[in-house]
Parts: sequence; C-alpha cells; structure tokens
Amino acid sequence: MESREKDEPRMRTENPSRTDKVLRTTEGTVAILTLSNPPVNALAHDVRTALAIELERADRDCQVDAVVLVGASERFSAGADLNEFDTGIGLIEPSLHDTILRILAAMTKPVIAAIDGDALGGGLELALGCHYRIVARRARLGLPEATFGFIPGAGGTQRLPRAVGLERGLNMITTGGIFAGTDLVDTDIADLWTEENVRDVAVEFARKIAHLRPLPRLQDRDIEHEHGEAYLAFAAQKIASSKTSHVGAAAAIESMAAGMTASTFHRGLKVEFARFKELADATPARAARYQFFATKKAGRGGAATCAEPKQIDRVAVVGAGTMGRGIALAFVNADYPVVVVDPNAEVLSATLQIIHDELEKNRARGRATADQTTQRQQLISSTHSVDDAADVDLVVEAVFEDLDVKKAVFRTLDATLKPGAILATNTSSLDVDALAAVTGRPHDVVGMHFFSPANVMRLLEIVQAKSTSAVTLATALSVGKRLKKIAVVARNSDGFIGNRVMDAYTRQAMQMVLEGATPAQVDTALEAWGYRMGPFRVLDLVGNDIPSQARAARGGGMDEDWAVAELLVERGLLGRKTGRGWYRYNERGVPEADAEVANMIRPHAEKLRIQQREFTSEEIVERCVLALVNESAHVLEEGVAMRASDIDVAMVQGYGFPASKGGPMFWADQVGLRNVVRTMRTLHETVPSHPEFWQPHPLIVALADGNGPLAQWSKINA
Repeated sequence: MESREKDEPRMRTENPSRTDKVLRTTEGTVAILTLSNPPVNALAHDVRTALAIELERADRDCQVDAVVLVGASERFSAGADLNEFDTGIGLIEPSLHDTILRILAAMTKPVIAAIDGDALGGGLELALGCHYRIVARRARLGLPEATFGFIPGAGGTQRLPRAVGLERGLNMITTGGIFAGTDLVDTDIADLWTEENVRDVAVEFARKIAHLRPLPRLQDRDIEHEHGEAYLAFAAQKIASSKTSHVGAAAAIESMAAGMTASTFHRGLKVEFARFKELADATPARAARYQFFATKKAGRGGAATCAEPKQIDRVAVVGAGTMGRGIALAFVNADYPVVVVDPNAEVLSATLQIIHDELEKNRARGRATADQTTQRQQLISSTHSVDDAADVDLVVEAVFEDLDVKKAVFRTLDATLKPGAILATNTSSLDVDALAAVTGRPHDVVGMHFFSPANVMRLLEIVQAKSTSAVTLATALSVGKRLKKIAVVARNSDGFIGNRVMDAYTRQAMQMVLEGATPAQVDTALEAWGYRMGPFRVLDLVGNDIPSQARAARGGGMDEDWAVAELLVERGLLGRKTGRGWYRYNERGVPEADAEVANMIRPHAEKLRIQQREFTSEEIVERCVLALVNESAHVLEEGVAMRASDIDVAMVQGYGFPASKGGPMFWADQVGLRNVVRTMRTLHETVPSHPEFWQPHPLIVALADGNGPLAQWSKINA
C-alpha cells in the first residue's frame, strides 16, 4: 500500500451529522463515513437520514476525492431495523431502496464499502450499491430476507447475481443463507479481500483509485449466464413443485428474470420492489418478524434478571440413551467438557461412538474445523459411576421418564456432587418440585427440558421449581445461550408449557376421531394448514407407548379421550417401529389406512353414545388450533408461562406449529379475538365431549373486548 506523505494530515474529525448515527472523519482527501447504530448498525430511519446528508455533502466537497463507508465496532450493517416494518417508517424517505442507492448511483466520486463483521440484508444491498467493496475474509455476507418471508427490496435480486453469478446469487437469495467471506472469494463481490484492518486497507485503496473513471457500477453489467432465461424457468418450475421452498423464492426468480441486462436493470428493480412490498406486508412475513422478536424476549425478565449466573466449566449427563446422547453432543458442540454417566457398559460405548461419528459428520459438512473436531473429541469422557463426576458444576439427568427412578438418581447426585453444583432434570412433564424435595439443595434444582434430537432442536424449556433460586435460573439461561438454544422459562406444572398445551391439541384430534373423522383426515387437514406432520403421524413416529408411559408416570388414571390410544398399545400397535399404529406401514414405510384401527374406534364411540358424523378440514383445524389458544390462556393466567409470546416460541420452535402463522397467540389475533370467542361459544354448545373445555377463558374474553392483542400479553407487565 502507498505510504502517506509526511506533510499530509493524519486525520481530522469534523462535526458529526445531526443524529450522530453516521460519523464523518477525513484522512487527507478521503472522507470516512462510519455507520454508528449499535448493536448491529441497523439502517433505521435516522441512520438513512444522516447517511443521505453525508453522501451528498461528500460529493459536493472539493477537498474530498473518495468516500469510505464503514461500520462501527467492526460490523458493517445487519440491514433494516425490523421494528420499522410494523411501525410504518421502514420505507419512508429517505429510503434505502430509492434515496440512498439513487444517491450512490449518481455520485461523481468513488464510494468504497469497507466490510467487516456482518453485511446482511439491506447492509449488503448498501454495499452492493457502492462502487467498490473491500471485504475482510472473516466477514459474513448474505440476504436473509427469505427466512423472514419476503425478498430483498433494495436491489439485492439485481446486483447480487451480477456480483456472484446467476446460480449462486439465486441460491443465496432463495435460501436466505449467510456465507463466510471465504466462501465467496472466487466471486466479484469484493474488489479486494483482506485479513488486515479493513478500514485502513479501504482508505489506502481509495487513494489509489480516487481518480479512475468511469466509476464501476454493478447495474451497468448484465447478469452473465449462457442459458440464463432457461435456468430461471427451470428453477421456477422446481420451486413450484416443492413443499419446502420459502414463500419468496418464486418472487425472487421473477425479479431476476425482469432485469437480466443492464438495459432492463431498472425494470428488475420495479418488479423486485413491488413483490417485496407485497410479501413484507403479508401475514407470513409479519409472523416471521413477530417470531424473531419473540425469541429475543424469551428468557428475559422475571427472577433471573438481576442474578449473577454461576460459572459452568464442566458438565455431566446421567443417562446414555437417545436424549442423553443428544444432550451430551449439544454441550460438546458448545465446547463444554462433558462426562457421560451410565451403568450399562454396552449402551455407554455405543453412545460415545455415535457422538464421535456425529462430530466427524460436522467436520465433513464444514460445520467445524479439523482442529475443533479433535478438541471436541477430547472433551467427551464416560464413566459407570456418578462418583467420577463429583466435581462437575452442572449435571443433567436424562434417565427413563419415571418419577421414582428420577428421585433415586437425584438422591445419589445430591449425596455425591460438590456443594453448589446445579442438578438439572431433562423431564418433559414430571414434577420438578418432587425431585427438588428429595435433595438437600432444592435451590440448586432446575428443569432443562431439551427436545429431540437435543443437538439439533433449538428450543430449551427451563423449568423453575418453587425452590429454584434466581442464581440457578440465571445459570440455566446462561448455559442455554452458550448452547445457542432458544430458552423459554416455565413454572413447574403438569406438562410445563409445551406438553400441557399440546395435550389439549391432541385431545381434540382424539375426540374428533371418536366423533367420525379418520386419523388420516385429521393429519391431512393439519398438514395442509401448515403442520409438517399431523398428530397421528407424530404419535406413530414417537411410538404410541411413549406418551402412554408418560401419562402413567404423571399418575393419570383412565381417560376416555385416550382409550383408543391405550388399546393400540395393548395390542402392540406402537407405530412405525412395529409396522402398525394409527396407520399400517407398507414395506417402503408409507402409511396406509388400517381397517382394524377403524374397527376399534367405532365400538368405543358407541359405548360413549357419540354419534359419528362427517368433518370438513376447516372444522378439524379450527378445533385443534382453538384448543391450543384456550389452554394457553389457562397457562398464562396460572403463571406457568410469563408471556403469550413465549408460548408461541415454544409451539413454533419445538412442536411444529407453522412458522408462517406465528404461533397460536399471534394466529388468534389475526383471526380476531371476537371471532375466537364466538367460535368457542358455539363449540361449547355443540361438541359432545367435554363441552366445558370450550368456555372461552376470561383473559381471551377481556382482550376481545378491546384490552389489547393476546400475543403481546405479559404477566411481567400485567
């Protein structure tokens, strides 16, 4: 790089813009504009206002030859402020898609984006609108809009494929993936890659190219591909036949196709923005934004707010079964030393081998380096005796779901582990207070309910017993954060948040089968509505014996709603693992209707004097989803969940509720709470089984009368 002249001023700082969101300094004839909107330098309205002012000011300034645009705190920009989408100011002038990028396109001096940290969404679109890009190899780049239910709206579908190629650009946009700089070094997205201080490199680069003309703009290039139109047509056909593609994929292809050449670039922009606006205002996108903020709030507030978490340096997992294995792997992937405890040598050996194999798979898939994999292999150890885990800071019990068995384990752990060690249980529904009561340290006992597979599923239900201290709760939350889990806090109760609410949902499915619907009809209706799997397919996948054992473990007596399910267990129809359950599975594992199951259902309905009838798909969805809503209101009123949004997070992240609908609380608000109350009252009059359940909860009635949206209700602020 060129050295500075001796008489050249090193730097001068000028008056910052009026909002202090874009700070201007100069080094010689290079103006440096620093986006300063912590924590992620989001392009909020005040940032856009200041940036527009400073770009035009620099273009007029005779002492400025070039401009470097950089983000504060080694982070370029994570894009739009999502809050502004719902407050109505996200697109008002000065906008990114029109004002800022129009100014950049008209600049008479080169603008160099100096990218470190994240350049995501609108942040990357801003960088693509600059003339040059200097990028740190460690930077992360991407257009994640697809994961929020819409497409880029500030030229991303036009400029990105011009920078990285049509096929890679389409993949980046339709998957919403975030890519390391090292994955993109073979593209034109950067004019220079660096491992040095990106700001300093960009300033030196700016001096070298300050007087080069014409100024390069991506919009002046064609999207190069030998068979571009045919490729996009093929991609559109493929996406149309896919059940898993993001809702914006087709719109992204349409936008790209509209602007393949330099002469059609602006037409492509118009199509892109129209489709962006349409999708961003639609329910799936609003649901995605709601879920995004709901996950940010989860675990905050309450008893743990002011408590300092304990330091956790070493962890034990008791039980080497499926759950224990996944939990151990989750901790190892977060670089915790873990000892797995199980008296069964054969099970323990198999579990360790599977963990080592999974770590190797992560390396092969690029999720961990070879060094990380080697280090993590060394973090895992095993023992047959709890005595060998006496000095751990946290133990997670993951043994058979039986209260007496778990009590015995907790007595042993209490007697063996060092004072201050936290005792956590992975129970999905059993009484955490009862487990705490058998120890001499009830304040150190907490529930940490992982979801299977524990190393993959992001939801973590943290269960606060009556005696759980604020420090223990804060520590569990801190551990969950390091594990990269979305932690939702529940107070101890039967089934906690998730399983309790889902029990009401599955009961309605069972009741409708008794009333005349078939298992396949129920599953098909809910899957068409957005669930990946209906309740009966889920039961067959899990194994019908597992919920049966859980009901027995919780001390539930004979329940007519579950009578047919128990009959299946008695006859050995446990689901996929036995080839028969609610369905009969052929040699390819494809489920088919089972006449024997139908013959079990009819006599039981007759015994209960339930007259069977035909059901529509709409009725099935309505019953099951409204059951979630009404039971959730009970969970809120009892203080089991502190926020309505926590329930939505649990349902979407752990139980398959369609993300495009936001969760049952958000969905109820979209349908209209008055409509919800009206329908529940109708069901109260017409449903033959347990009509009392359909009395709308007073909380829903009150909110329907104008006291606010259900999804925003919080006991913390109530």
